[in-house]
Amino acid sequence: MGQVHTLLKGRNAVFSVNELLLGIFSYLNLADLLKISKVCQRWHRLKWLELLWQSLDLVAI
Repeated sequence: MGQVHTLLKGRNAVFSVNELLLGIFSYLNLADLLKISKVCQRWHRLKWLELLWQSLDLVAI
């Protein structure tokens, strides 16, 4: 808990949370990625980052 608390305490807390979310989202398939983008505005914005689409397997569609 110490590292997480320190990470979230700094000025870059929003950026760090976004990095954490992108790490999680990178494991999702296309259908799930589109579903999670409806949860909130932050998740919707993160869905459009090129980083997520580079690792997405579109052949399986």
